[in-house]
Amino acid sequence: MKAMHCDVFGTARRELPPAFSVQEVANLLPGVIAPGTVYNHLSRGDGPPHQKIGRRVILERDTFLNWVQNRHAKNGLEIA
Repeated sequence: MKAMHCDVFGTARRELPPAFSVQEVANLLPGVIAPGTVYNHLSRGDGPPHQKIGRRVILERDTFLNWVQNRHAKNGLEIA
């Protein structure tokens, strides 16, 4: 399981655009985290760093991936 996550995040760091919307998360990282989960964390104040452009929430690739990895680590999953 650890190797799979390493591949997912390594590939994501190489291939994702530098910034993307929360709505794009499902297409860019299928099975890793759902857009609804990101919105829930944002509404509670413990979501990833972001910018708002109009009504769109924009995420920066590296800070978002770091947030996802830290979130998984707090839940007991090992991710390199």
